[in-house]
Amino acid sequence: MKKIFSLLLAFSIYQSVFAQNVGIGTTTPNSSAMLDVSSTTKGMLIPRMTTALKNAIASPATGLLVFDTDLSAFYFYNGSAWVPVSSSGSSDWITSGNNIYNSNTGFVGIGTSSPNTRLHVDGSLRVSTGNLSIDNSIGSLYFRTGNQNRGFFEMRGANYDVTIGTSPLNTTGDFTIQTNATDRIKVLPGGNVGIGVSNPVEKFEVNGAIKTRDGIISMLNTANNKSFYLKNSDLYDGLLFVDNSIVRMNLKSGGNLGIGTVDPIERLDVSGNIRSSNSMIIDNAAAILQLKSNDVNKGFMQLSGDNLRIGTNSGNTNGKIVFRMDNSDIINIQKSGANVAAISVPGANSKLQLGDEVYIDNTTNNMGIGTPSPTERLHVNGNAVVEGGRITGNATGSAYNLLPLAYGRVTANGTKAGGTQNFTAAGRGNVPGYYYVYVTGATASSVMMVTPQNNVSVQATYVNPGVFFVATWYVASNDYDDSPFHFVIYNPQ
Repeated sequence: MKKIFSLLLAFSIYQSVFAQNVGIGTTTPNSSAMLDVSSTTKGMLIPRMTTALKNAIASPATGLLVFDTDLSAFYFYNGSAWVPVSSSGSSDWITSGNNIYNSNTGFVGIGTSSPNTRLHVDGSLRVSTGNLSIDNSIGSLYFRTGNQNRGFFEMRGANYDVTIGTSPLNTTGDFTIQTNATDRIKVLPGGNVGIGVSNPVEKFEVNGAIKTRDGIISMLNTANNKSFYLKNSDLYDGLLFVDNSIVRMNLKSGGNLGIGTVDPIERLDVSGNIRSSNSMIIDNAAAILQLKSNDVNKGFMQLSGDNLRIGTNSGNTNGKIVFRMDNSDIINIQKSGANVAAISVPGANSKLQLGDEVYIDNTTNNMGIGTPSPTERLHVNGNAVVEGGRITGNATGSAYNLLPLAYGRVTANGTKAGGTQNFTAAGRGNVPGYYYVYVTGATASSVMMVTPQNNVSVQATYVNPGVFFVATWYVASNDYDDSPFHFVIYNPQ
């Protein structure tokens, strides 16, 4: 039986070999194919070998097909090199060792059938490991929408400058730098830059602190080409404010601020004038404004408790306190002795006016009260009251009090007719010409002067403290009789 089957198989093969088309699994092989293998349950195995075995095939025929087990791909020999079947017989994609490249002179599209650049990807592009490089002296990476450039990342120029930003046609887009899904730096189309600010209204606006290390913050006014910068200086141990290369101000590390000086020795040290359009306040229980000349204390203004002191410092023995108005010195105050202050008005024909009533003539040294032109040492235009004091003169060689203790007028019947308020008077009953005058403060040393009327004589006698006896009589008859009189009582000492 085996022999019969073998004979039939050999005969069948013989017939197939010499037939025009060979079919395996089909009795009607395609006329265009020398070998037509048909199956719905099995495949066809092509010779399998490593890359080394493939490359070791001697004189491979053009079109020879193998499966490279190292590269897991079908390869065929195109007459000069082994190429992967995926190239569909084209020479655009060429294998060079482990590399593959394309010699196509047109564009390559991924996800698009109509690429318009050398590599056109319709979709996301991801690089898991490695770098994405643009090797060109003027290389650019553009971001587009609507087939128009909106943003770019570019290297250009002889110095290979790198530029990133929005494209010329994008007039409304911002340039933003984010970290952790939060906007950190914002550049508006007009050029304003904000750090921590979403809508900066100045060329540079920062929401937060700014720190610079060993650097300079510089500002230039292009209108007049003047520069100004801040610099942290080791030489002057502070923050310098520099104007056109001249140090204008120095804030030292200890807190002293110098204006016009680089080495301030006080909290505020100014070399030059100070002007304020508002209040200038020194808030200290012992606040002092010290005035110096060549670093020597000369004068001061000081708060001492609730008192304000204005004066000259110790050692300034010749200095005066001068009040000046309308560009003229008007009052000098000077120490003229131990605990003695001299107030004077400088200049010829000058006067010192106190209020609206008191004047001191600097030329005559006369003092006027109620008159601006005193003719005596004391010239009073109006009434004067001395209470509890005295007026003295040296004409008699002693400082006697010239101010009366009391004075007045007494009628003939002994009643008070006028005078000072510190006296009273009374007659002596039915005795004519006898009177008593009662004066508070009168003593045995008091002097009483009486002026009678009606051509009579008068006598005044001290009785006891506060009491004087006055007698009046007619000279012709030598009889005591009533008479009005005036009197003045002095306490000379």
